[in-house]
Amino acid sequence: MPTPRPRIRLFVDAPLSDGASVPMNAAQAHYVGRVMRAAPDDPLVLFNGRDGEWAARIGRLGRGDGVMTVRTEIRPQQAEPGPWLVFAPLKKA
Repeated sequence: MPTPRPRIRLFVDAPLSDGASVPMNAAQAHYVGRVMRAAPDDPLVLFNGRDGEWAARIGRLGRGDGVMTVRTEIRPQQAEPGPWLVFAPLKKA
């Protein structure tokens, strides 16, 4: 039987690396446990905007906090294209 595909994608502000433990704040624990109805050992995807996307598992999930364990990198962070400067030429009076 194939491993279940993670259905939860969560932004975290912590650095992500293989084997790292990432704490959950109260809002994240509520979202993961109550809204998404996840349980310990369920898979999820973590991202922080710097280190790419990482597969993780829920280690501990309580009412006001929790811990997630980072497993493997799914996708590296892509650099955003630079800003575009656009101007409109002025009409002659």
